[in-house]
Amino acid sequence: MKVLYISNVGDWSGSTIALKNLLTQLVPMGVEPLVVCKFRGQFTVWLDEKGISVEIIDFDWSYIPPIYSIRDLLAHYWRIYKYFRKERKCITQLETVCFKFKPEIIHSNNGIIQIGFKVAKKLGINHIWHLREYQTLDFGMYPMPSMKIFKKMLKKSNCVAITKDIQRFFELGSRESIVIYDGVMPAGAARYNPNKEKYFLFVGRIEKSKGIDILLDVFIDFCKVNEEYNLKIAGEGMVDFMDLMRAKVINAGINQRVDFLGFRTDRYDLMYNATATIVPSRFEAFGFITVEAIMNGCPVIGNNVGGTAEIASNSPGNILLYEGKNDLLFKLEEIVKYNISEIECHINNLQLDAQNRYSVEKSADMIFSYYNSLFNQQTN
Repeated sequence: MKVLYISNVGDWSGSTIALKNLLTQLVPMGVEPLVVCKFRGQFTVWLDEKGISVEIIDFDWSYIPPIYSIRDLLAHYWRIYKYFRKERKCITQLETVCFKFKPEIIHSNNGIIQIGFKVAKKLGINHIWHLREYQTLDFGMYPMPSMKIFKKMLKKSNCVAITKDIQRFFELGSRESIVIYDGVMPAGAARYNPNKEKYFLFVGRIEKSKGIDILLDVFIDFCKVNEEYNLKIAGEGMVDFMDLMRAKVINAGINQRVDFLGFRTDRYDLMYNATATIVPSRFEAFGFITVEAIMNGCPVIGNNVGGTAEIASNSPGNILLYEGKNDLLFKLEEIVKYNISEIECHINNLQLDAQNRYSVEKSADMIFSYYNSLFNQQTN
């Protein structure tokens, strides 16, 4: 079965890690992939190493930038004109790739890619839209040309939503969509370390949407009542925002208790040893970090929104959800008082659920079954 995948980036990101996990499982099942990326990066290096064909098409993301000023408003229509002018060229390039590769399915790896849908519709090829983000709630993006029209386009495609809440958000039914959680880690990778070190962990982009500013505000207050636990921050971001976060820590006089680690390849080991991983995102579509922490035996304290809340609802009572800064402070104070048996019980329940719902094997099996169902519909 030939499947043409379209990725909005060529570097590692949540969406490309999820696609990597899928391809690792699907290729042995008989899927012959070709991946179209916007540009080359670490992800395309991995594809090359695995012998997976790559094509580069410099398409624009299909969204309308936020309008913050009169200048943005004046530039709005010019941006739309440039977008559609470039899109025509990129559609022609993608059609050429399709004529050569002859895919049975075009699989757009996230919702901000529209050229795959348009080419698939024109050439009579099955199309899958993998909806990994809300766009508006998590990134402040509005689909091109409008949310109303985008939802109509989704109804004419086949959609994979990574959570039930994303499926609801885009008003999709069971006829045109299915919920398949991302595959995060192999089912057999679950582990647990009872000898936790005295630190909390944040993993992710250092940016406002990830709620790191909220976490630091709360940790500053936590340091006033607790002298033992530190905070480790694994991730990178825009220099200006990172400087603001470092200044916040220094001004509060807790720079000896907050460690900015930068990008780390050993985040699983950091989770394995942490007292808890904090997921303070203002809105999280799925929650890769949440599942990674669970599989590495790390308790999770998360903001009660989006994918984090849905993961928690699938294993009630085992993730500490909070609402607001005061509640997060209370949860930090609470978890350091837990005994080992309490933590082991929660982790065991979470890992059993995670292996059943979020393993790379489970996700790939469901995607492959979905491919087959579409292929059978087309041939019948």
